[in-house]
Amino acid sequence: MKTLDDAWNPRDWETFMKRHAENVALYWPGQPEPTRGRHADHSESVGFFHAVENHIENDPYMILFGQGDHTCSVARWTGTHTGPLKGLDGQIHPATHRKFSLEFCTVARWKNGEIAEEKLFYDLVGFMTQLNLLPKATVTATAQYPSEYRSKAPFLKNPLYYSREENAYRRKHRTPTMA
Repeated sequence: MKTLDDAWNPRDWETFMKRHAENVALYWPGQPEPTRGRHADHSESVGFFHAVENHIENDPYMILFGQGDHTCSVARWTGTHTGPLKGLDGQIHPATHRKFSLEFCTVARWKNGEIAEEKLFYDLVGFMTQLNLLPKATVTATAQYPSEYRSKAPFLKNPLYYSREENAYRRKHRTPTMA
């Protein structure tokens, strides 16, 4: 794993490609289907660097372990939005030049010294928020309702967040739309 991230940081694409199997499946947060194939992964990674100058702090990793043919790493991921990037709304957004810092987790399944399947995990909403790429209504609504007021947030109506009194009232006055 370390050699892969050591290749990612300086964009050593030759080593990066050697660490991925020809038919690798790569799962990114927010992507409905995995990226399939070494060359598609490489092309996508190069494109990502055009949009986001970034670095994985992997010396040392926050967490690194393996079991069988799997590895798992967690690292600090930092960078700056420097080029056009597709947002969660599907729109292409110009560079904001804003910085981000997140935890980045990679779970990889290895076969014959190459990654056959790679799953990437990071806080996509946090990433987009730090880059100022979320629709304003989402950011405003989320900021307006901190955790202690979640039961009052209309978009977060979840029985777990209701007070005892609210739950009793809802049970007593249940309607088909409240079921």
